[in-house]
Amino acid sequence: MAALNLIAGGGFMLSTLLLARKLVERDFAEIVLLVSILAVATQIGPFGLAVLSIRKSLSPNLQLLLRSTIHAIVVAALTAFIAHFLYDIAEPLLIPLFLASFSGSLATVAAAQYTLDERFISAFFVGQGINYFLLLAAFGAAVGFIEKSISVLWILAGGQLLLVLLVWPLLFRATPERPRHSLPTPFPWRECFNLAGITAAVMLHAQFERLVIPVLLTLDDLALFVALAIFTLAPFRVVQQAIVRTFMARMRNHVTTVARRRLLFSELLLMLLVTTGISVVAWHVTRSWSNWLLSGKYSFPAPLVVAVLLMAQLRTLLSIFHGAVGALATPRQLAWWNMVGWMTVALAWIAAWAFSAWGLLGIVTSMIIVTILRIFCSLPILYDRLEGAHVLFVGRHREATIPSGPRNRKCASGQEDSKQSASKTYDEQRG
Repeated sequence: MAALNLIAGGGFMLSTLLLARKLVERDFAEIVLLVSILAVATQIGPFGLAVLSIRKSLSPNLQLLLRSTIHAIVVAALTAFIAHFLYDIAEPLLIPLFLASFSGSLATVAAAQYTLDERFISAFFVGQGINYFLLLAAFGAAVGFIEKSISVLWILAGGQLLLVLLVWPLLFRATPERPRHSLPTPFPWRECFNLAGITAAVMLHAQFERLVIPVLLTLDDLALFVALAIFTLAPFRVVQQAIVRTFMARMRNHVTTVARRRLLFSELLLMLLVTTGISVVAWHVTRSWSNWLLSGKYSFPAPLVVAVLLMAQLRTLLSIFHGAVGALATPRQLAWWNMVGWMTVALAWIAAWAFSAWGLLGIVTSMIIVTILRIFCSLPILYDRLEGAHVLFVGRHREATIPSGPRNRKCASGQEDSKQSASKTYDEQRG
């Protein structure tokens, strides 16, 4: 699985690098903006059904597909509307944008079904479809067949539609490896709304700079940022996507608090080791090789490189906490986490506007502050769901797993009395 994520990340870096080398800055920035819009829309499109499939062990039946289709159509239409009026995307681009958003949303739900059975390789190939087709478009640009963003967008839309038409019939015929359930009746709109809101907030945070730079700065600044992201953000995205695809399901499948603590601790330790190594390599490559790889078209100041690397590390940490919250939080806690997510999105826009006078470095700095705030806001939920302050320690305080209440307090008291009685008997025998 790690190798597959590495291949996917390498493919995305290669496709972005080829597009940055071969296209002029403005065309490259327009393609990046469209891909960023799709990255957000395809995750929001299921409107919570992808995560709900994991939380409720939903069956991949026709009912789920129809519900997902309705959600995907609504979100795809809103995506095209926002892209046209906020970013002034030309009308010929709106049809392939709608189709790519719609099909990508259905692929997201299909990937969640494979994730539920811990068939992570299948989930990886289905969920990463957009990257394959982006790489195909990048090779087309490298040989001179593709020069405009509309051609790239049609390749993404057509490829995603074909992928969905192939995957869903296979899901219908497959035998799930775990017990499954139908959609709840009545439909849990509140829970879906909270899950969709949380997903939207996370994706907006992940793509925030690419979405806000064209509004507050220029498309040339967007091109510069994305060219830098090839060497700094993209390697971390491999780790973040691996966490997103696997961590929530693994956390749900661990039924004891001790096992969940152990899983969280091991994930944090692994993240620390991996991100430290990635940062060292990314710094060296950016300072030594980026000028040659990008044909001398872009120059990156050292403070901007450091700030982007720090932001990438913090986002990787946030992805772990987000996965734990999504797996363990109660509906009320999900509502609170959803509210926090949207409050920090609003704060990010305000902070980006306030810091935009300092250019790209100011916008990246504002996102570092907001990411730290989101990390701290997740801690109360984990404190509660993992039963106490010793969230990261797995060998102590096993008595914390005894629920509170008069009966359990009486049980704990009885256990303590038994221990004291046994100790007293032993001392008397010794005497």
